[in-house]
Amino acid sequence: MTAPPQSPPQSAVEVSAPRAVAPAPVTQAVLRKRMEPNYPKEMLEQDQPGEVVLSFAIGETGVPEDVRIERSTHPAFSKAVMAVVPYWRFDPARAADGRVVRTRVRVPLKFRTD
Repeated sequence: MTAPPQSPPQSAVEVSAPRAVAPAPVTQAVLRKRMEPNYPKEMLEQDQPGEVVLSFAIGETGVPEDVRIERSTHPAFSKAVMAVVPYWRFDPARAADGRVVRTRVRVPLKFRTD
């Protein structure tokens, strides 16, 4: 079994809060566990900042599903993000009657070297 990716220094990657992009449920999904993506070595050596915007569904179990990269400044950043998203966990969104509902969210991540 492969060990999960190591986290970079806390200031290296800025992750915005997930925002629902489908019809909004009564309660939003809440992020409970997130692994930070590693800053790609080749981009860090070049002092190259980057951005990745991804979207995914949060299913009934709180696991990201159908993860898609909407935009990325470099494939190395996309690869770093895709390596950690499967480890993220959420409390799923809920409808007014309390039942869990699948929600699609959009998350921008910024890699910076400062």
